[in-house]
Amino acid sequence: MIVIMCFLFNTIHRNVWNTQGREASLLKVIKHFQVKGIKILSLLLAPGHLAKFLFEEFLGACRHCLMDVRKRLTTAQKVRLEGQAFALA
Repeated sequence: MIVIMCFLFNTIHRNVWNTQGREASLLKVIKHFQVKGIKILSLLLAPGHLAKFLFEEFLGACRHCLMDVRKRLTTAQKVRLEGQAFALA
């Protein structure tokens, strides 16, 4: 379970940043997938169903595991925005 969560977190983090310009919370992702843990373990024997389930949960995590909005940008957000501005110039 930990491997699956860590593997998906990078993709969730990237997708949330690209689509919404926000950060994803690792702790919220872990909590989201722990609730679904028994279902994931029961689907390990059916790879087709597991892939469909993980994709649906990936979309759900992208919606529910956002970090709270802050008044100021985080350091990671500043670096990404400066990198995007540099790439456009």
